[in-house]
Amino acid sequence: MFALLVLALVASASAVAPAPWSTKLSVVIDDKAKASRAATTVMVPELQGDGLTITMTNFAEHDGAKYEACLKQDVASPVASGRAMWNKKGFCELFRFENTTATAFAKFGGAAGAAVAGASTVNVRAGTYFVTIAAVEALKKNVTAELTLSGTSCPKFGETGANCAPLPSLDANTPTELSAHGANALSAVYLADSGAITAETGAAVITVNHVAGDKSALVARWGALPTATLFDAKLDVKLNGTAKATIVAPRAARWYFGVLNGNSTLPTTVNVTVALTQCKAGSVGAACKTKVTAFGKPGAAAETAVKKGDVVYYKFHRNATAAMAALMAAPAASLAVAAAQYDADAANQTAPAIYARLGALASADDYDVAGCTVAHCAADQNTLMVPEADVSPALDDAEWYVAVVATADGTLAAWNAAGGACADDCSGNGECDAATATCTCADNFASFSCSVAVSKLERWEWALIIGGSVLVAIGLIGCIVFYIQKQQRRSGFERV
Repeated sequence: MFALLVLALVASASAVAPAPWSTKLSVVIDDKAKASRAATTVMVPELQGDGLTITMTNFAEHDGAKYEACLKQDVASPVASGRAMWNKKGFCELFRFENTTATAFAKFGGAAGAAVAGASTVNVRAGTYFVTIAAVEALKKNVTAELTLSGTSCPKFGETGANCAPLPSLDANTPTELSAHGANALSAVYLADSGAITAETGAAVITVNHVAGDKSALVARWGALPTATLFDAKLDVKLNGTAKATIVAPRAARWYFGVLNGNSTLPTTVNVTVALTQCKAGSVGAACKTKVTAFGKPGAAAETAVKKGDVVYYKFHRNATAAMAALMAAPAASLAVAAAQYDADAANQTAPAIYARLGALASADDYDVAGCTVAHCAADQNTLMVPEADVSPALDDAEWYVAVVATADGTLAAWNAAGGACADDCSGNGECDAATATCTCADNFASFSCSVAVSKLERWEWALIIGGSVLVAIGLIGCIVFYIQKQQRRSGFERV
């Protein structure tokens, strides 16, 4: 009895409750810019409870003024793009702040919050975040917004609950038993082999076998504990059944897995196995059959025949060579690539879709930046340029993976735009705008690389055409006038 009492006292003394965490930021919202960013990043720890609360104050220009804030992990939202990508699923955590206490404000995609202006709570992953803010309506002057980010955190990663108890772990390829007790209860573990997940990890295959109790669900999430509504993968497990799911190109982060009991008060038990597929260099994907091509020297356009919907994968490393490192050093940049598309006769050119992700395969569903990130892109081209300051310092030397998606049948061209390089140096038939890696073609040439000769009429030919058209017009007018006069004379004779 005495021994049990001692053990209880020791356990009580070692229990640590989550401690408050907060930080403050100041953002000057430029009235002439599409968006403005906080000067510093925020390192958000693994938060407990409801997660991260953001409060915005001192942002009033007038009563009813509305602002949006994009909280984005690891890679900042491009300022030049403004709010264009903010409402895309998975791009960033999006908030609205309104200068009034009369109206309840709601986080995008969520239910209305309390009637407190400029405050919201969201469950976020641990990591480095960039904060970008924009006014919903045009401002008449610059506005300084004060942000407070707060929550509660345990001392170490993988600790959770009221006493910051450490989570158990599971090893890859080893069945691990998980049990959840009580209705809607969640029991979680983390993957001890999370460090083994790299850019060459083609997939994480999750297999769940029902052992006992009621039907349940397994939820998985990287960077934070999963919940019933927040997860990156979910498997519904039937009684005595087996469920399997594949996460293609999983994020290189700590992964958490949890078994979620249903409405039953009975406990549920499952066996969970996580298998990691490691690919050889140059191949990725679930079966390690997706080929990834490294970009060549700046400006060298790689062309591929495609059908609409085809995806071509590339990778980009700012420090792949000494020459590349020098090009990317001034101005300091982490990514610089561009892509364009044309059909067999170089007509009807359209811009392909382009997605880039740091450290793993990019797709339309999982990317860090996409589309056009410079001030202006040509109709047939998309350019992605990411300044070094827009990437978390811990990841700045990582490889970028780029997915280019064909929007029509034809030929796809993609190139390394380091140093603002244009495609094939505009083929010697145009001038290159290094800020956007876009060519302005000389007369008689067209396309993204100015490689297509365009037949144009000489000046004397234009003069002949215009002169002939004028003479024809004069002749037609003369005929019309003659006809009218003739009709008038005939009418006059009839009256007499």
